[in-house]
Amino acid sequence: MVRRTVMGFKLERTEEALTEYTLDADATQIEGEQREAQWTYKGVHGYMPMLGFLFENGFCLLDEFQEGAARNASPSGGQVAFYQACRKRLPKGKRIARYRADSASYQADLINELEGGGVVWAITADQDCAVKAVVGAIPKERWREPVRGCGYEVAETVHTMGKTEKAFRLIVKRETRRQLELFEEGPYRYHAVATNWPGDGADAL
Repeated sequence: MVRRTVMGFKLERTEEALTEYTLDADATQIEGEQREAQWTYKGVHGYMPMLGFLFENGFCLLDEFQEGAARNASPSGGQVAFYQACRKRLPKGKRIARYRADSASYQADLINELEGGGVVWAITADQDCAVKAVVGAIPKERWREPVRGCGYEVAETVHTMGKTEKAFRLIVKRETRRQLELFEEGPYRYHAVATNWPGDGADAL
C-alpha cells in the first residue's frame, strides 16, 4: 500500500506531462529451499512471481507473488487479469499505451484485450505448428539483412490465431545454425514476434 501510494504520487506530480506508458510484463524465477516451495515449470524448487515494469521510469507497477498451488503453475496463467490489474494501478489520466512480453503472453484472449484498448503490443510468438507453417511459407526473396554483415536475416508475414479477432504482423528473425542440434531440423534457428507495432519489422525484434 505504501509503495502504491508513493508511486501514484510520483506519476501524478513529477510526471504530469507523461500520460502514456510502456508495460513490460514477465515472470521471474526465484529458487527457494523452503519446505513449502514447489517445483516450478523450469524444474527447480521455488516461485514464479509475475512482474510488470513501466519502461519509461523503471517502476515496478505490480508484482504478483503466486501463492498456494499456483506456485508451480506456468507464467502463462492469468495473463489477462494481470494486465488489467496493472492498468488499474495507473492514476486517472494515465494509460498503458504499449505492451511487451515473452511467449507466456502469446494468448488470443490477451491479444484481443490489448487490441480492444487501442494498445500497441509486441509479444514473442510460440513456435507452434501454425507459426512454423507460416514461417516456412515465407518466400526466400523476402528475407533480408537489416544491417549488412549482421549475421541474421529478417522477414515479415501476416498471421492470426484461432480466437484472435484481428490478424497481426509476424516479424521473424533467422540465423544459420552453427552446429547440428539434437531434435532440431533445418539450417536455421528462428525467433518470431507477433505484433501490431508500426514501423520497420526489425524494430520489434
